[in-house]
Amino acid sequence: MFCKNQKGHVSYLIIGALVAFVLAIFSVSMVLVTNKPKFCASCHEMQPFVDTWNRGIHGMADRGIMKAKCVDCHLPHDSLPRYLIAKVAYGLNDF
Repeated sequence: MFCKNQKGHVSYLIIGALVAFVLAIFSVSMVLVTNKPKFCASCHEMQPFVDTWNRGIHGMADRGIMKAKCVDCHLPHDSLPRYLIAKVAYGLNDF
């Protein structure tokens, strides 16, 4: 049986878990949205590079076998923490 003080701790744990879950879902959705070439092209300075990529063999113009997104070449892929840290660092650099 819970005493009055333990019930408060359980509700804080539940609220904390819900907040963590919402933040995790938001973070995953932001990573997915910012992985698209359309996002990279949203900066006017990047548009010429995105246009060149799109017409090239790795772009979406169906000229090559392998399609590549900007993050495939411009971010590390050896570990998830390193990938996310680099993504944040590059994003803050352009902010």
